[in-house]
Amino acid sequence: MDKEKADKIQRIFNWVRFVILVLFLTFIFIGLSKAQTTNDFGMWTTIGTEKNVNDSW
Repeated sequence: MDKEKADKIQRIFNWVRFVILVLFLTFIFIGLSKAQTTNDFGMWTTIGTEKNVNDSW
């Protein structure tokens, strides 16, 4: 009985740990995406386009 109870507690603990990890990573991802005020990819593509336009003249 004790071994079965210990196994059940261990399985529950593993699931709880997994859920907490997923929630933590989700909040980090949301926080980083909200904190970024500039569109870096858009900025770099615009700089590249402007450079190509200026070079063609």
